[in-house]
Amino acid sequence: MSWFLPKNEKLDEIKAALKQATTSGDYACLDALLTGECEPPQKYLVDALERAINNDQTKLAAYLIGKGALVNQLGESCVRRVVHTENKAIFRLLLENDIDFTKYAPESDSEARRTLYLTRVKYLRSDVACEDLRHELSALTNPSQTTPSPLAPPRKKADRLGF
Repeated sequence: MSWFLPKNEKLDEIKAALKQATTSGDYACLDALLTGECEPPQKYLVDALERAINNDQTKLAAYLIGKGALVNQLGESCVRRVVHTENKAIFRLLLENDIDFTKYAPESDSEARRTLYLTRVKYLRSDVACEDLRHELSALTNPSQTTPSPLAPPRKKADRLGF
């Protein structure tokens, strides 16, 4: 008698395909996997989300969260890396999706490491709040101006001077 559960080859295929699609940033493949008949287990989605976060793929991480990956199931090392590297885009994404950063604070380590982690979280939260306020102020002071697209060609000097 075997003590191991029988392998589910379909799930293994989905796991491998999710890993490949996340690593390569292939949205079409991810969309096909996540909107198909077979719904991958939450663990697979969270693994894909961690991979996207660790590769600094903010848009891909947002896509996976939108497809149901739960941010509060992320591993400690993944969340601590976001805080340690002060990756503001990923931090904002996780914050907007109600992650509890204090849950990931080091406990068994020295008190200094815990304090440093919590201070970085506090700094990143305030930085996100300041950025939001900057955008609000900008919208209030210049309601007719819109932010130019970074892909828009630069304006000529005469255009900037109003000629």
